[in-house]
Amino acid sequence: MQNDLGAILSLVALGRITPREAERLLALWRDGDETILQVALCLALFSLVLPYVGDIVIGFGHVLATMFPAIEHILLRIGRMA
Repeated sequence: MQNDLGAILSLVALGRITPREAERLLALWRDGDETILQVALCLALFSLVLPYVGDIVIGFGHVLATMFPAIEHILLRIGRMA
């Protein structure tokens, strides 16, 4: 049974199945340690996503900082045309 859980988590980590599909597989697999499995799956998903959250926020900040002056310039030009 432990090998099955490891296989499911490995598939998620490799990107071969989605976390949603892993949840479905785990729902089919009834065991007394279900809570431990859910916690392990959540920790695995968080460990995959967490390193990229900071990069996403920083990238979004750069996009906004780049776009706002350009948008302001465009709006000023449109305002002059009207």
